[in-house]
Amino acid sequence: MKAPTPSLHDSERSDDISPVDLMVILVRRRRVVIAMFVGMLVVLLLFVFLRKPIYQYTSSYELASYVNQSGELLGLESPNNVLAKMKNIYLIQGVREFLDSKSLKELPFSLTVSNPKDTLLVNVESKATDDQKSLVSDLHNLVLNRLADDQKRRVDKYREMLSQQLKDVENALAVVQKSGSPNANELISEYFTRASSLRGKIESVEKGGLINELSEAWKGLMPAGC
Repeated sequence: MKAPTPSLHDSERSDDISPVDLMVILVRRRRVVIAMFVGMLVVLLLFVFLRKPIYQYTSSYELASYVNQSGELLGLESPNNVLAKMKNIYLIQGVREFLDSKSLKELPFSLTVSNPKDTLLVNVESKATDDQKSLVSDLHNLVLNRLADDQKRRVDKYREMLSQQLKDVENALAVVQKSGSPNANELISEYFTRASSLRGKIESVEKGGLINELSEAWKGLMPAGC
């Protein structure tokens, strides 16, 4: 007698694995499961111990400023202009000098500049490992020294301009005081006001400078060779 041929429905049902069957398989192959778990744990531990932590290093420079007639604190140069010069001139010059002095072909870490909103601060930032901290500091100093030199020239030029204006007003005041002009008192009052305003501007000028040499914040993990 010919044996009955299994139907398609019976074949599909035999391929189904019930939760009980799955548990039986896992128990029978528990050594394989345990080995896979241990292997994944070892890989995770190797990932943690073989990779170095990455930090964000930030140096902050406060731009030279003055107080206008409305009492607002303004930069002698707008932060946007400073950022443009930083990106197009100072960073390029500083990186070139840094690579030459360290005999490097490229930077082993990142380098960016930014201006926090509504401030006169310029931040130079790098993401690097702890053993690169001294290199980061050297490069930040190279870049910020160029900014500091430019800011000093700007302050000196601005103060010189105001001082010359004040000198001219004081000379004009002295001439008026000696004259017998009918409107001398009016001119004297005007010159006194202008002289006082110029002295206030000169006194309000702040040369700025480095306010944060190098702060660090932990950012996470990075490849050991970075």
